[in-house]
Amino acid sequence: MLRRFGFSLKWRSWMKACVCGGNLSILVNGSPTEEISIKRGLKQGDPLAPLLFLLVAEGLGGLMRRVVEIARFRPFLVGSGEVPVSLLQYADDTLCIGEATIGNLWALKTVLRGFEIASGLKVNFWKSCVIGVNVPSDFLNMASEFLNCRIGITPFKYLGLPVGANSRKMATWEPMLESVRGRLGLSNQHKTCWVKWDDVCRPKDEAGLGIWDLRLVNISLLAKWRWKLLFLDTNVWKQVVIARYSNDVIGKRNLGVLDIPRNASNWWRDLCHLDGDSNWFSLAVGKRVGRGDSTYFWNEVWVGNLVEGRWQWNLLWRRERFQWEEDQYHDFVDVIASFIPLDNHDKWLWLGDGIQGFTANSAYCQLENNVSNRRILVPVEEFVFKRIWKCAAPSKVRAFVWQLLLNRVQTKDNLLKRKMLQIDQQMCVLCGRNTETAVHLFLHCDVAAKICGLLGGWLRVRACYMNGSGVRSIVCVDDCALWSVPLLVSA
Repeated sequence: MLRRFGFSLKWRSWMKACVCGGNLSILVNGSPTEEISIKRGLKQGDPLAPLLFLLVAEGLGGLMRRVVEIARFRPFLVGSGEVPVSLLQYADDTLCIGEATIGNLWALKTVLRGFEIASGLKVNFWKSCVIGVNVPSDFLNMASEFLNCRIGITPFKYLGLPVGANSRKMATWEPMLESVRGRLGLSNQHKTCWVKWDDVCRPKDEAGLGIWDLRLVNISLLAKWRWKLLFLDTNVWKQVVIARYSNDVIGKRNLGVLDIPRNASNWWRDLCHLDGDSNWFSLAVGKRVGRGDSTYFWNEVWVGNLVEGRWQWNLLWRRERFQWEEDQYHDFVDVIASFIPLDNHDKWLWLGDGIQGFTANSAYCQLENNVSNRRILVPVEEFVFKRIWKCAAPSKVRAFVWQLLLNRVQTKDNLLKRKMLQIDQQMCVLCGRNTETAVHLFLHCDVAAKICGLLGGWLRVRACYMNGSGVRSIVCVDDCALWSVPLLVSA
């Protein structure tokens, strides 16, 4: 198999030595035993194991393709083009798809048994299941006994996602959302959100935390499939898309101009409406014209800022041009005169990143620049926010200072705005003379100033202030000193 993949003899000998050779010893009460020779299989944790497993799994795909070619296995045919789909694989998750016939059951069991003998990888039928769509229950029971596996139901999980469920219903995704809430510790939590999520997702140089917006991440990952649809190849998923939605979807910069069928999937609708109102994806995609055999003259942008070179255009007109059309004609000639034809195929270009080409990261940056409103900071604010994340203070201290600069800390004036306190409860908890605001508590309060001064003297750090009415008038204050004030108040 490795030879068919094109690996050299030397490389295959290395892999054989790793799989069929090696020694190991066992620690017994802290002392190693005599070495044991290993003649078969990779050791647990070997970094080669997942890579070789993917190569071996290709053998199963080859066997399935072979039985389909010789008409021993009848696959599921998709769309008007009848694209055969018999096997879907991702790592160790395998999905075999075919018609509900006795011949398919025999062919499937033969393929799996042959794969087991050739590779040593045995399928655990007890962990597998057979699922029928519009299949009689008698056939499912017979297939379950024949393959020695249980009967599954739809919807079922594949790669952690529900297959066969209604994706438009919130109940379909609620178990996954609850699992994410549990991992993040958000279950049964009723805490106050002090900073807007849009501000949290802003870059750090714009007074945010630099956390990626999940909605934009989802759109940028969808853009990866839009980018792949620009190129014509023999991938199965592209053949399925062509069979369902026609051949016009390949090589289209903007899918929004196409008619979407009523029975189109939600995934396809989201893919077609990816541009939105900003048309960001189409504007970020360019084309380098070579022979021009795959470029539409009127419907695509194929002229750019090219210099040098000249091309002679021979334009034929059905009638003589009017006087008012002459100016338009000269403007048109000036535009197309910059085109330089090349003797190669047309090539799509990603204008968002001219070095690495298209990546989900570059698509996210492009989308962020087009969708979100950038926040412009004054020089003093830029200095302060940059200093936060370069400070050696603990992460929770830097996060607290970030909230302080945004005036999003639990001072009494902020609690009063959220109707969490009475009007007569807004006096400073330290001095009791003024309203407790972030500016007063951390800049003007005598008690807080003494705390910062004592801590600065102990750490031999001088705290410098600027007279101002805003929280961001702090230019250089030791972060640990700021953190000590709320700790003292809570104590």
